[in-house]
Amino acid sequence: MLYLIRYGELALKSRQVRKRFEKTLAENISKMSKKEGKTVETKNIYGRLLIESESDISGILSRTFGIVSFSPCSKISSDLNDIKKSSIKAAKSFKGTFAVECNRTGKHTYTSKEVEKIVGADIVEKFSLGVNLTKPENIIGIDIRDNEGYIYTKNIQGPGGLPVGTAGKVLVIVENNDSSLAAWLMMKRGCDIVVLDKGSSHESLGKWYPGKLNIQNGDPDETAKKECCEAIISGNTGLEFGEKYGIPVFKPLIGMDKNKINELENYITK
Repeated sequence: MLYLIRYGELALKSRQVRKRFEKTLAENISKMSKKEGKTVETKNIYGRLLIESESDISGILSRTFGIVSFSPCSKISSDLNDIKKSSIKAAKSFKGTFAVECNRTGKHTYTSKEVEKIVGADIVEKFSLGVNLTKPENIIGIDIRDNEGYIYTKNIQGPGGLPVGTAGKVLVIVENNDSSLAAWLMMKRGCDIVVLDKGSSHESLGKWYPGKLNIQNGDPDETAKKECCEAIISGNTGLEFGEKYGIPVFKPLIGMDKNKINELENYITK
């Protein structure tokens, strides 16, 4: 299976930083897949990652930080006739309204808008479907990169954020579900985490972490120093914090109400 991977914040970085972030994202996808006994091949195409796997890895991609969205896709050429033919084939099972979305990089004899109009007109003529450009029931997605193209009919959301390992390392004191959520939020910002086990389950974090979790026991300050952590993370939601530590303490949940916390905790454990 072939997957087209889209990322957001990575594209805003300088060229050198973006290359490093893209490499980390590709490595994290490989690690997440390996944990489930699956192997993948990654290819960097400008502004996108292309992932090839023998099996379905949609669940893995939906839990990989740095991915804004992804689509199972088929590879085509950038030839307009090939695009039209492939689009007709992809639309055969459509029922209801549709829209065509084209994204293009490189030099071509057509614009993205022209592709959308031409392909859309062909599908209407062939299947008599209605067009809805705001809330379509189906989409034909066409992503053209120089001489190659990719066509898809699904756009699946990822968790967004930054790839784990692109920011610093932090120690998370895991003592309840709120602590696990705090760790999850720091991973979403690219932080690598060390789990200080205080008797609470950290199984949910393992599903989102690329590779094997680093689980430690003992004194927070000593553990943070040993593991070269730059901060300690707490799931506490109040301004008070009883213990004093030798490094900064962050509380990612402090601005959230209980409803939002419950919503996110349900999301990361599902």
